[in-house]
Order: sequence, then C-alpha cells, then structure tokens
Amino acid sequence: MYLLIGKNNCKYCSDLKNELDRKNIPYTYLNQKNCNADILEACVNANVKFYPFVLKIQQADNINELIKSISN
Repeated sequence: MYLLIGKNNCKYCSDLKNELDRKNIPYTYLNQKNCNADILEACVNANVKFYPFVLKIQQADNINELIKSISN
C-alpha cells in the first residue's frame, strides 16, 4: 500500500491519484494540513523533497509503527 501526502491545488497530486485509481492500486491520501507533524518530519528525514510525498508502507497498527515504516 502507498501513502500519498499532498497539498491543495497540486496538479501532480491529482494526476498521481487519478493514475493510481485508474490502475486500482491501493493508497491512502493525506493532505499536508491534516497530517501528523511526526509523519511530515519522517518524510523530510527520508529525503522526500516535493509533493506529493509517495511512500510505500507496511501495515501499521499505530502512529509509531507508521513513522517507523516511513523512516526505514
């Protein structure tokens, strides 16, 4: 599964979501404004530099597991 973190009025975010939908690839979308600061920090620490942030994640039962999966 993929985690996409995007922002409002982002053409690349919309294009990517449309393509994933078209190919039936599962993902979860978070708007940066509604995203936990720890997740955004983990993205920055993982050298993700532009929107949308695209992360392949493992199943996470809580926020700490999600952050750990992003950081690896």
